[in-house]
Amino acid sequence: MGVIFLGGLPVTIGVALGPTNDAVAAGAPCNTNQTLTATPDASLDNLFQTYGNNASGKTWTGGDGTESVALPDGRELWLFSDTLLGKVTNGVRIGAGDVPYIHNSLVVENDGVLTKTYYIHRTTRPTAYVNLRPKYPFQLAFWPGATVVNGETVQVVGSEQEFPRHGQFFTVGDYLATFALPRLKLIRLHALPWSGIDWSDGTLSDEGYTYLYGSSGADVYAARVAGTDLTSPWTYYDGSGWTNDLSAALPIEQIPTESHFSVSNVEGTYVFVARSSVFSGDIVGAFGCSPVGPFGPTQDIYDPPEPAQYPASAGVVTYGAHAHPELSTSPNSLVVSYDVNPRGANGIENRDSSIYRPRFIDVTVSP
Repeated sequence: MGVIFLGGLPVTIGVALGPTNDAVAAGAPCNTNQTLTATPDASLDNLFQTYGNNASGKTWTGGDGTESVALPDGRELWLFSDTLLGKVTNGVRIGAGDVPYIHNSLVVENDGVLTKTYYIHRTTRPTAYVNLRPKYPFQLAFWPGATVVNGETVQVVGSEQEFPRHGQFFTVGDYLATFALPRLKLIRLHALPWSGIDWSDGTLSDEGYTYLYGSSGADVYAARVAGTDLTSPWTYYDGSGWTNDLSAALPIEQIPTESHFSVSNVEGTYVFVARSSVFSGDIVGAFGCSPVGPFGPTQDIYDPPEPAQYPASAGVVTYGAHAHPELSTSPNSLVVSYDVNPRGANGIENRDSSIYRPRFIDVTVSP
């Protein structure tokens, strides 16, 4: 994800979910003939609006690429890609054109309150919490994605983004970052093998495995490791089973997207959540009987209202659709976030602090 004014719009041109493999889950049959409905989650929306509006100059005021994971001590860790810091007064960003902009941050929630923003403090311009090449903190970015807790660490697969010039960015690799708990100190950062598949889209913990989902153009792929240690050997889905040969990986679905998506296990059925189209902005879902599908057909879940709620001059767009299953309040529900961004002439200089923040919906799965 990225601040669209600087990095371009994540493009999602039509979700065409449908089987590209013959995978069928073993065991008891699942029910794919279910209905998905959604309502806004005002509590989570307000959590970030309140934190951002109370910023005094050195904390998070906005961001995108929203990811999360529950920590063993009861805290919730939120991870963001491009992030705005700075100061907000009465819902207005102060010194909008000079607001500190960094390529990633961590925000900690404790007992339902956001309490701390993690980034690198400097006497000059602050930088992201994870910098792939410290000499070039703004030309290269680590955008955090798939996140798991492994023992006393948090492991994060993030995409390496290159910003060759104003208004452009390109995915050029993946890295695995490891943070020590409870202080969230970065203790290891290493490059993952790069084959053109970005493995930062999301994870699923299921039946003793951690599944990772990646994309390359319109193709969606699946990998997995035994347990929760992402430094363990990866195997890749090849259309009928699992292989350690990355070059043999085959797509599990065709989804033309550059935005986050997710697969979640909801009472034995696997729910795929994604965006339908950059033109409509709809969030859609589909059901499958295994972590690798097949999924489909899709059904509409939610049409984000934000583009119509702000002045047309702000050019507000929404993108991304990512489930946060650890936040679910019932066995048949999912919390899903999406990102909101001002893409108009003012871009990130837009003084309305409420725009560049995640929004949340509660999705219910009904028979």
